[in-house]
Amino acid sequence: MKKIVSILAMVAAVLAACNKNDKATKTVSLTVTVDAGEISGITLPETFVVTLTNVSTSASERVETENGVAFKEGLLPGIYNILVSGTAADAGYTYLFSGSANSVSVLEDTELDVKVSIQREAALVFKEVYHTGLAYGQTDPDNVWSGTTYFRDQFYEIYNNSTETVYLDGLVLTCNGAGLSYASYDYSTIYEYDIPEADKYLFVYYGFQFPGSGTEYPLQPGESAVVAQWATNHTAENLANGHSLDLSGAEFEALFAIGGYANITDNDAVNLNLVFNSYYSLPQWLNSVDNGTIILYKPTHSSVENDNFIGCVNGTLGAREVYLDDIIDAVQWKPTLADATTPGYLHLPSSIDAGYSVESMYSGTSMVRKVAYTREDGTAVYQDTNNSVNDFTVERAPVAHRNGAKVPSWNTWAK
Repeated sequence: MKKIVSILAMVAAVLAACNKNDKATKTVSLTVTVDAGEISGITLPETFVVTLTNVSTSASERVETENGVAFKEGLLPGIYNILVSGTAADAGYTYLFSGSANSVSVLEDTELDVKVSIQREAALVFKEVYHTGLAYGQTDPDNVWSGTTYFRDQFYEIYNNSTETVYLDGLVLTCNGAGLSYASYDYSTIYEYDIPEADKYLFVYYGFQFPGSGTEYPLQPGESAVVAQWATNHTAENLANGHSLDLSGAEFEALFAIGGYANITDNDAVNLNLVFNSYYSLPQWLNSVDNGTIILYKPTHSSVENDNFIGCVNGTLGAREVYLDDIIDAVQWKPTLADATTPGYLHLPSSIDAGYSVESMYSGTSMVRKVAYTREDGTAVYQDTNNSVNDFTVERAPVAHRNGAKVPSWNTWAK
């Protein structure tokens, strides 16, 4: 009798243990549908990443969406925080998609929608800007004009700061500043233009557009493209006589008319297109060596028509409008720090660039954007706070593709 009772007790214990174990290992599934219904005009990411975090255990699970839906089974029942994220690149911008649902009870198989919103960040930034030119052979160290001055080695380096492929095709480079479309040389007159809601625009005299049908000039993450005023070896004896740098490997050059200067030649670099011009007459693009800007934009809401320029109310030349929301990146510089935060002396709205870098003309110095951090793959991510005072340092000499920036694969002429 005792033996039978003992066996029955053992069976009961085993069944109880099995029931307890079954309860402990019960799992549920969760289906998350990404709701992007309020977002229009932007291509959505191919996949979103959905992160599921158990509030009690802090354990996280990651799953990618397929056709906007993420499914995860084998979850322990509990309370979860759910985060949805994704990125997409379009027209020089990176769009960050994010949404969340907190303290979601997932005690049984559950389905829910998570709404996402977007934030736009510049995928392309000016990584280095060399505009000052240089002076050498001076007889008077305090007077650059006592020697030889050289400015044909100006260049602007555009870097893909994102994790997505971005295309340069169709983007436009331009500038404004004192003595140009922003104000008179002495800032006594800030120009005004005859267009409704003029505060939503910048005004420029000319624009250089990258060629291509849409996908011809990609920049992969960590790659950069150098736009040279003249893509040649400026260390040659007949040019800067060893005092400058070799730009023969530059990706682009702003050379639109051969002639006018004996030394000018067309090079391997791809030529930009001068698409509109109400002012410029030189065969090369010479930006200001001491007081100017460089602007990169996508003409989504801005015309590139070489006609019907916007009239200036208190000046003589008409200008082309640049819609502020079309601007991808812009930086500005001046020769002194005086009035650094005075609005009249800032050629760009503070939302675009809240301060300017300081460099003297013909100093041979270069504006170099600060590295914010480095990704695990070694790719640099550059600081971009829309304030050139904070974002740039001034280096003694220019260097193309500094900090290991990669050369695009389509540049077959770079050494």
